Amino acid sequence: MGVAGSLYVYKGGASGLSTSALSTSTGTAGDYFGYEVSILGDVDADGDADVLTSAQYGGVSPVNCGFAYLYLGTSTGLGSTAEVELSGSGTNDYLGGTVDGAGDVNADGYDDVIISSIGGDYVWIFHGYLDEDGDGYDSLEDCDDGDSTIN
Repeated sequence: MGVAGSLYVYKGGASGLSTSALSTSTGTAGDYFGYEVSILGDVDADGDADVLTSAQYGGVSPVNCGFAYLYLGTSTGLGSTAEVELSGSGTNDYLGGTVDGAGDVNADGYDDVIISSIGGDYVWIFHGYLDEDGDGYDSLEDCDDGDSTIN
C-alpha cells in the first residue's frame, strides 16, 4: 500500500519546542503526504507564515498525478485543513516532487510558491492572492458562507 505520511506542527517558545503537536494532517496510503514541506513567506499577506506540502504519489485517476497542499498560518498556528489543493494533470506527473517559496515573483506584495512535477517535466509558479472584496476570506474563488457571489 505504501506510506501515507503525516504533517505535524509543533509550537516553539522561550522554553523550547512543545512536546505535543499543535496540529496534525494525514495523507492516504501510498501518497507520501508530507514528503516535501516548505515554510513559505506570507502567501495571503495576513502577517503569518504559510506552509506548502505535497503528496507526490497521490492520485488514482490519473494515477500518481501528485498533489500540493497550501496551509495558511494564523495567529494561533497552522490550520489543520489545506486552504488550497493543487493536482498534477497527467498520469505519473508526481506534482510536488519539490515545493518551495519563491518570494514575490510578480511584485504584487504577496509571496508566491514554486512546485515541480518530476514526471511531467514542468515547474509551476503560483502567485499569492488577496481578499478581493474584503470579506475576510482568502481563497481562490473568494466565496463566503453568506454570499455565494464570486468577487
